[in-house]
Amino acid sequence: MGTGRWVKEHVRFLGIVATILSGIGAVAGLFIILVRVPALADTKLEELLGTLLGAAVSLLFVVLALLINLTIMVYGATRRPTIAVGWGDPKVEGRTSPGV
Repeated sequence: MGTGRWVKEHVRFLGIVATILSGIGAVAGLFIILVRVPALADTKLEELLGTLLGAAVSLLFVVLALLINLTIMVYGATRRPTIAVGWGDPKVEGRTSPGV
């Protein structure tokens, strides 16, 4: 039970970390395309296929980062605001206004 609450409290931070890791993966894919593929390829066909594969992997990391950002934006837009008074009180917690 405590894990779900912890994740809900830290979803923004976790999303930023996942986006940064996705960016690192995309940059690593570009490094492989620009440096490693030409050094290891023996024929033009191997170089072409390696470049296409590296570009596909880099684009997958970019799409992953965009989906994570979209998820964070939707989560932030759909969260119900809660009042600051009465945290921890089971009768008041989760209400959107004092009169409800």
